[in-house]
Amino acid sequence: MKVLVTGASGFIGSPLVKLLNSRGHEVIALSTRKNATMAGAQTFWWNPDQYEMDENALHGVEGIIHLAGATISKRWTPTYKQEIFDSRTRTAETLFRAIAKLPEHGIKSFVSASAVGYYKSDFDKTYAETDGPGTDFLAQVCTHWEAASDKLLQLNIRVAKLRTGIVLGRGGGVLGQLEPVTKLGLGAPLGSGKQWMSWIHLTDLCSLFVFALENDAARGALNAGGPAPVTNKALSKALAKALNRPFFLPAVPEFALKMALGEMATIALMSQKTSEEKTHALGFSYQFKTIDAALNDLYR
Repeated sequence: MKVLVTGASGFIGSPLVKLLNSRGHEVIALSTRKNATMAGAQTFWWNPDQYEMDENALHGVEGIIHLAGATISKRWTPTYKQEIFDSRTRTAETLFRAIAKLPEHGIKSFVSASAVGYYKSDFDKTYAETDGPGTDFLAQVCTHWEAASDKLLQLNIRVAKLRTGIVLGRGGGVLGQLEPVTKLGLGAPLGSGKQWMSWIHLTDLCSLFVFALENDAARGALNAGGPAPVTNKALSKALAKALNRPFFLPAVPEFALKMALGEMATIALMSQKTSEEKTHALGFSYQFKTIDAALNDLYR
């Protein structure tokens, strides 16, 4: 099919475009730069800040994968927190408005990223998709992000929202932050180290986005944190092992993280353990089922 992808040049978007191409799909990408080009995709201009886009980008499109959003791994000043929020909700609203203007459309599916940050931080609970949201900043972002995606239901478009966990891939994401430190032999748990981290290999996440795009039964929220969540300490230890580095340092205290990172320390300290029963019931199978298998694949 013809698939429009937002955030197509990003950490997840780039390999996703390659996967879509390999499955015979034609990819349309959106860029805030006019006349931008991208390998594997035809590119059109948009300006979500003003809810504007080239409506030619929607011609013949049957599915949309919405990944656009400013990174959360940057210091959370009040201004930047607003950018995190707007970059997710305004982009979805821009798509909604553009599609609503069309006299008719052939768009069948809208698959949006969300995050496990939707849920309240909890060291004991295992979250299913039916559980309610937390109240902190990330939970509010995810709640409004998903609500903006759900507006597409008004246009008779199937909506799926992938609540992604920690995405493991080279050159970006969490490993982009942890790998240099661990290579120096300075890997250590963060805070108590007991917080749960629902992780997913980048390859599996791209496959899950395509699975949700292609399968009509994939509807509503879907946890996308992988089949085997681990604690922060276990992840840190597994990364040190994969990189053949020592793991003996004491945990980095919570107060030190908050001094260094400010409110952004929330990312390192929050605990969300998610259930993958819904994706399993839909028939999706993960290629990387353990943290060691995932890291060995990335660093072999």
